[in-house]
Amino acid sequence: MAKSRGDFTDILVRRQTLSPDQVEEARSMQAQTGAKLQDAIVKLGYASGEEVMSAIAEFHGLQFVDLSEVTIPSAVIELVPESVARENVVLPMSQDNGALKIIMSDPGDFDTVQKLQFILNKDIQPVLAPREQIVEAINRHYGQTETESVDSMLQEFTDTAIDFTETTGAAAAAADESDARPAACWPRWSPVSKSWRRSTYRKSGAPRTGVSKWSWPASTTTSASASCRLTTASRS
Repeated sequence: MAKSRGDFTDILVRRQTLSPDQVEEARSMQAQTGAKLQDAIVKLGYASGEEVMSAIAEFHGLQFVDLSEVTIPSAVIELVPESVARENVVLPMSQDNGALKIIMSDPGDFDTVQKLQFILNKDIQPVLAPREQIVEAINRHYGQTETESVDSMLQEFTDTAIDFTETTGAAAAAADESDARPAACWPRWSPVSKSWRRSTYRKSGAPRTGVSKWSWPASTTTSASASCRLTTASRS
């Protein structure tokens, strides 16, 4: 049987970062979940993102860079617009003889390389780094994202709206309860219906009349007779 060309995992095994059994377990996870092999290895905790990306870079004959140890001049950062860097998750590292070294996380993303060549009008030389490091470096060099700023504003507005709703809701409930209870009431005889009815005065002072069998205690302290706890009766 012919031996396959292999991949970056051979480099990790050679470096004794992984064992052959761990590689097979990562491949099994890749087949089950559809994740990339490098992501499966990191997810299983067998290697760090930096170790995996370093092996991938060596396998493809590309340079690997640890962004936690690199300082990029602002003049180089300005060569790539922020929108381009964020959309494609790339970062410029240096410029040499008209070629621009671009840090990216996928060595097989030739479409992005071609797009950057067209947009920037420069030859592009890919340099590999973990995606998480690239995102952190983009935020560090270009500043906080607009999305994060908007999210922060929306969260603050939502919190304020909730407080306002709770406050106004409590006030409205108190007003409804106050309006539902009569400020004072007493029974009176209705010659039309020939039954006892009750008259009430609310805070507005406007009288209201209801059937006397409705039993609503007064919200203010008046007298025992003002509780309106009467039953409908006919006057003899």
